[in-house]
Amino acid sequence: MTYGQVLLMLWFKDNGISYTEMLIYFLSMYIFVLLAYFVLQDKKFSSKSALLLGVATSAVGVLLANFVPFNKYLIFVIALFFALNIVFFWTIYNVLHFKYS
Repeated sequence: MTYGQVLLMLWFKDNGISYTEMLIYFLSMYIFVLLAYFVLQDKKFSSKSALLLGVATSAVGVLLANFVPFNKYLIFVIALFFALNIVFFWTIYNVLHFKYS
């Protein structure tokens, strides 16, 4: 979890999201990750474009949390963007890190 995503937990708490709803947020995020892995199973991406897309989706998730008026369903949209961040950034980053270290 990145620094911006850790601060998101404080934002959830300030906006009245309960711990149960935060748990549902994390579960939905990883369900979105699994769905994305199945949908993108046979697709090829260059490492550079996947990393850039991953950084962009993380930025969009943080910007949505900061600038879109709060709605209970917004946490699922944010979970979707952070799931795409996991798929496009962290998966590729881990492969490159362990390949070249």
